[in-house]
Formats: sequence, structure tokens, C-alpha cells
Amino acid sequence: MEIQTLKNFISVINEGNISAAAKINNISQSTLSRQMTELEREINIKLFDRGSRKISLTEAGTIYYQRIRELLLLLNRAEKEVHQTKILSGELYIGAPETEGMEIIASAISNLTKKSPDIRVHLYSGNAEDLNFKMNNGILDFVISLNNDTQNANFIRLPKADSWGIIMKSNDSLANKHEITPEMLENRKLIISNQSSARSELESWLGYSLLDSQITGTYNLIFNAALLVQKEIGIAIGIDKLIESTAMNGLIFKPFANYLTSHLDITWSKGKELSEISSAFLEELRKLL
Repeated sequence: MEIQTLKNFISVINEGNISAAAKINNISQSTLSRQMTELEREINIKLFDRGSRKISLTEAGTIYYQRIRELLLLLNRAEKEVHQTKILSGELYIGAPETEGMEIIASAISNLTKKSPDIRVHLYSGNAEDLNFKMNNGILDFVISLNNDTQNANFIRLPKADSWGIIMKSNDSLANKHEITPEMLENRKLIISNQSSARSELESWLGYSLLDSQITGTYNLIFNAALLVQKEIGIAIGIDKLIESTAMNGLIFKPFANYLTSHLDITWSKGKELSEISSAFLEELRKLL
């Protein structure tokens, strides 16, 4: 017998007649009447005393009704418990550059691990080339990308964009400027990201190609670049809100004019089936978007 037939049986008793039960279950009276007849035949028990207006149960039918009602309640409870208490366990690997956009990723991870505390998350910092190589070779599940080509990856656009500018000492000649224009960086010694895409974006904004002699250093992590700025090796091209400006570190950030920004995407490999953990993470992330 089918579960739906048992549910329909309960409806017939609760409603008191075939007509009302058929309407509630969106089936014809003839279909429901046939189901009840076949149910009696299948269990070889007379369940109903059929009156002209109202169906009532036989003694055996009353016992059967009570047990089926209990069975359906248990089934419903079991289904809910399976969905609510299914706890995932395992590893989630995410590669990301330094970006304030990681805040929403961290929130999604927090919500996921509250539901499934046995999940362990591993974060990897690095440049785009290195992180994408790891993702394409199955080492990372996801990569947070800044303005990267997403033709070869699935992606979701994240709501925040990173604003670019310069990090310099608070006593630098440019420190009192509201924003930085390309002309202000001519003949200045620069510390830039070692990502090839970052240099090309910077040169596009500047309107000219940088001379190698103008670049006094490159960095992978902005914290290390900030140390070079403190030692007056140069001014660093970087993203806002990653280095806190304090009297202690003596650094200050000024944005580029015309609001040079990088959009953020979370990407994953095309053609690769997501693990249960990866799918659950994306579900939590989408709830926050």
C-alpha cells in the first residue's frame, strides 16, 4: 500500500465523508472511494460502516485508524529530524586574496559550522594565478577572485567591491590629498602586488606603462608591503581597509581618483561536481546575498 493512500484514509475519517476528503486531497470522489475499497481488500478487514451521510469506523477500523495515525506522525517526525539534524563533517578549502569581501564569506562559514560543527575550514592566501591553479587541480574548493576572468569557472558575484589607492606614511607629501591622481604617482617609487592582473589594471588607470625602475618591490601579503612603506622603501598600491591607519604604524590610505575598484566573485571549477559540504556552503552564502 502507498503512504498517500493511508493519508487519504485518515482524511476520510477526519472529514467524515468521501466527498469532503476528496476535495481536500484534490482527487475525485470515485478515485478516493476506490482507494478505500482496495485498502479494505488488501488488509482483509472491514474498516467502515458506510451510512447515508457520514462514514464511521468499525471496531477494527478504529484500531487501524489509531495505529495508522501514529505511524504517519512518526513518519513525519522522522522526515523532519533527518532534514534538521543531518550533520555534515569534513573539510572545506577556500583560497582568497586579502580583501574586506571575506566578511560575507566568513559569515557564511559561521552559519554553516553552527549547523555542522564537525566541518573544518582551511583558508589559503595567495595570488590569483596560484589560487586558480590549486582550484583547477582539486586542491581548493573555491577561490575569491578580484576582477579575474570567470569564463572557465562558475561564479557568484559578491556584493562588495574593493577600492584601490596608495598606502603611505602619514607625513608623505601626498598625505593631505583627498584622492590620488595618476600625475601624482609620476616618479614615485612604488610597491605593487605581484599579480600580473593587478599591474595591468594599475597601468590602465595611470594611462601609461610603469618603468621597472619605478617599482621598488612587489608583495603577496599587504601586511608585508606595509612594513616596507614604514621603512620608506616606497608607497604601496593596495586595497582600502586592509591596513588600519594608526598613530602607532604611522600609515595612511588615500583612494585613487575616479574610484578604481575591483569586483569580487566566488568561483569554483566548471564540470566538477560539488561535494555536500561545498553545496551546503553555497546555500548559506546565497542566503546572505
